[in-house]
Amino acid sequence: MTIWNFIDDDELGMLMRVFGSVSFFEEASFEEANEVITKLKDVIDQYVL
Repeated sequence: MTIWNFIDDDELGMLMRVFGSVSFFEEASFEEANEVITKLKDVIDQYVL
């Protein structure tokens, strides 16, 4: 189980604002968005778990 199991929609919105805005995820390609999310997940897993 990872931190992602506990992230609700409000927290996800906060995470998106950290990266500038939801528009980043709308404008980015799937690969770009996935890379950012993966890096974020790695950082959270490293410091939280």
